[in-house]
Amino acid sequence: MSNFKNFLATTFLGGLVVILPLAIFAILAKWVIGFFDGIIDPIASLFPERWNEVLIKILAFAIITALCFIIGLIVRTQFGTSLFNWFEEQLFSRLPLYSTIKDTVQQFFGKEKSAFSQVVLIEPFGKGAKMVGFITDETDDGVLTVFTPTAPNPTNGYVFVVNKADAEYIEAKSELAMRNIISLGAGTGKMLQKARAKNKESQN
Repeated sequence: MSNFKNFLATTFLGGLVVILPLAIFAILAKWVIGFFDGIIDPIASLFPERWNEVLIKILAFAIITALCFIIGLIVRTQFGTSLFNWFEEQLFSRLPLYSTIKDTVQQFFGKEKSAFSQVVLIEPFGKGAKMVGFITDETDDGVLTVFTPTAPNPTNGYVFVVNKADAEYIEAKSELAMRNIISLGAGTGKMLQKARAKNKESQN
């Protein structure tokens, strides 16, 4: 009976693991499409109603694309960068959630290194026991903020502030490290072995 229950549970979780990412992607895609529709519709209303609706949508999208491209060209110049930085400092940064939204967008498009992209080992209690964590912030003087998730629920965890010299950098994908944490540490040894072997090769 217990084997049957275990079969039902693992099968359900297996299906959930497949469906959940797809569902989240569909929700995000729907939100993005709705967001652009909200921008396109006001522009489309400027065109004559007798025009083909599809053509109006295409023209409105082309206008938005051209505007983004022109702004991108301007901010690539030294004058444009200085002007944008001035507006950002004087106006944009005072808007609620502007900095958070900007950081999120930059990470999404790869303009900024993800806060969870670097895996490290730290020894927070100084007694030989090490924890797998992810760098979430770093100061110019070499102080790291490290988030160490708990297993098997990685949404909980601890935040430690450590010196950069006390952290062992692990050359491994953050997805793999997170997967090992969720699986109660299974695969961590193999991950560390491969990462340390790569470090030795690079040193030689």
